[in-house]
Amino acid sequence: MQRKWLLTGGTFALTGGLLLLLHQHSSTMVLQAQVHPLGLAVGEPLYVADSTAGATKWHWQFGQGSTSAQQQDTFHYKTPGTHLIRLTVTDTASHDSVSSQFTVQVLPRPAPPAPFVRLLADTVGHEGQRLTFQTTGAPVRSFAWEFGETNQVDSHDPTAFYTYTKPGWYTVTLNTDATMKPLKQRIHILPHFRPFVKPVDQAAGKRTHDIQWRLQRIANGHQVNQQYAYLLKRYFCGKPNTLVVAGSLPPNDFYSYCMNLQFDPGWTIDAVAVEPDTVTQCITKLLVTQHKGE
Repeated sequence: MQRKWLLTGGTFALTGGLLLLLHQHSSTMVLQAQVHPLGLAVGEPLYVADSTAGATKWHWQFGQGSTSAQQQDTFHYKTPGTHLIRLTVTDTASHDSVSSQFTVQVLPRPAPPAPFVRLLADTVGHEGQRLTFQTTGAPVRSFAWEFGETNQVDSHDPTAFYTYTKPGWYTVTLNTDATMKPLKQRIHILPHFRPFVKPVDQAAGKRTHDIQWRLQRIANGHQVNQQYAYLLKRYFCGKPNTLVVAGSLPPNDFYSYCMNLQFDPGWTIDAVAVEPDTVTQCITKLLVTQHKGE
C-alpha cells in the first residue's frame, strides 16, 4: 500500500515537471526585428532595430567580427558581397531567447561621376581668321589643345587661339586632367573672305539692293521687326539660321546678325551678295561688306 502511494507521488511530480516545461515553452518570445535596406552599396548606412516584446538584451552579429548590443543601431559594410546578419534577443528575467538571420547584399561603391567639361568654340570659321577656344564646367588645371591641322599639340593655355591656314573640316581635340576621355568638336573652315563682284543680272541686282537697303534700316534702328520679318519671308524662305558672312566678323546666322546690327549701332552696309538655292531660289548664304565710322 505504501509502495503504491510512493509510485503515485512520483508520477505526480513527473507530471508537474512536464507541465512546467510546457508552460515555459509556450511563453517563448516571437522575434520582431527590422533590417533595411537589404540591398545597398559599400559605405551606405544599414539600419537595424528590434521591437520584440519582453526582450531586454540584444546581440547583433554583422560578420567580419562586428557586433552590437544596441536595440537599434547603424552599420556600414566596408566590403561588397553577400553578408549574413544574426540577431539573438533575450528576456533576462525568464531567460527566454530567440534568434533569427537576415541576408544583406552589398554592392561595390559606385564610381564618382566624371566632371562635366564642355568646349566653347565656333563650329564654323574662315581661313586666316583668329579663332578662340575655351572650356566651361568643372575646373581644369591642365590643357592640351590639338586643332587638327599640325598633327601635334598646339596649345597648353586655358584659352587657346588658333588661325587655320587652309579651308576644310578639322577635329578640335582637348585633353585635360578633369576628363577621362578627350573632348572633341568638328569645325568647318571656309575659304578666306574675298570681296565679291556685284551681280550684273538686273533681277539679282534689285534683290541685293533691296536687302542692302533693309539691312541698313535695321542698322539704323528703323522698323527693325518689320524689316527683319520681310527679309526672312521674302528672301530666306523663313529660315533664320541661314549663314551670314560679314567681312572679317565671325560667321553668324541671319537672326543673330540682324540683332547685332540693331544693338551694335554705327554700321554702314556697303554691299551684299547672295548664294541662292538653284531650285527654290531661297538664299542659302548672305555675304555682306560693311564698315563702322565715317
